[in-house]
Amino acid sequence: MPENTSPRSPIARWIGTDEAGYGPNLGPLVISTTSWELPAPALEFDLYAVLASAVDRDSSVGGTKLHLADSKQVYSPGRGLASLETSALALLAQTGPIPKTFQELAARLTGEALREGEGEPWLRSESTALPVAASLTEIERHAGALQSACAAAGVRIAALRSDMVETPRFNVECSAAGSKGVVLSRTTLQLLERNWPTDGVPTLATCDKHGGRNQYGALLSEAFGDLFIPRLEESPAISRYKIRSGEIRFQVRAEQYLPTAAASILSKYLREIAMEQFNAFWVARVPGLKPTKGYPEDARRYRKEIAEKQAELRIPDFALWRER
Repeated sequence: MPENTSPRSPIARWIGTDEAGYGPNLGPLVISTTSWELPAPALEFDLYAVLASAVDRDSSVGGTKLHLADSKQVYSPGRGLASLETSALALLAQTGPIPKTFQELAARLTGEALREGEGEPWLRSESTALPVAASLTEIERHAGALQSACAAAGVRIAALRSDMVETPRFNVECSAAGSKGVVLSRTTLQLLERNWPTDGVPTLATCDKHGGRNQYGALLSEAFGDLFIPRLEESPAISRYKIRSGEIRFQVRAEQYLPTAAASILSKYLREIAMEQFNAFWVARVPGLKPTKGYPEDARRYRKEIAEKQAELRIPDFALWRER
């Protein structure tokens, strides 16, 4: 499918960020951004309304439209991966070919191929073929509808990017920072800075609140290299900052906005496919092993059951187990 292009110069941009995998002990933390070029100021432009022919935030439309909402609404283990996968790959089709393997997906979103000998070894083993659960025909149908709706509305998806923080890096950065909350905030803001536009077009970034954090000024200064970041508002509901050509907002329920919902979907999908890789590696080596999602209680069970094979393969705990 060709890249989504708009015939008009953008009046504004809207960037959304979100994460998946903050709580587990196994597998990577993934943070993503999506960047949308708009023909009107961001907060005056309802993306769900203008893309309504192709997109819905409610799953009750029964697959007739692309389900773009908080990933917790799009995916659950009980419902399976198909809906999340359809949404993620239809989004990726707006900026290039649909990835055919996990490693293509990771390289596409992070901007570089996984390096051998680094990170988690199972992410570099035989690559999971995509799509895993969804119909390629349905993905392409939804991708085409989204592309047509964006073109008609003068909207362009300019960039889809992720940072996949693998377990060894996560442990190093948590040890240095003393807090995984700081790692989440730093990684999010560094990803946002790398993808912040340089052409002066007014830009709004909406991010979900990072736990109970209300103050982000010092972290923004660190990530963006600006000595002074004007604080517009800091409260439990929303924290707002003026930066470069626009504004960054950290707020409760930021996934109500389509750019942030889309980032949530990409993060969750890359994390889930990484866990497909993880489980395939260990299940092939430990007969009868039940797969895991990596969350604490089940992760402890899994760690115990693979311990003998882990020792045999000489895989250190540091590469397997997130200490925070």
